[in-house]
Amino acid sequence: MKKCFFAYSDQGSKISDSIKEAVARVNNGGIIIDIKPWNAMDIQGRSIPREIISSIDECEIFICDNSNLN
Repeated sequence: MKKCFFAYSDQGSKISDSIKEAVARVNNGGIIIDIKPWNAMDIQGRSIPREIISSIDECEIFICDNSNLN
């Protein structure tokens, strides 16, 4: 199974809602890819940029939506 990391702005917009729905569909659809959205990370009390960079480094596929500022 391919590991994928998805970075996007989670400002409560329709875009982030659509991304969350798409990630859930892919992860539950039996496709040989596991998408980890950034907001599913256990980052409480940790350096967010460091954890995100580490997740990007560990994945085989990186997806980013940068249409909204974060």
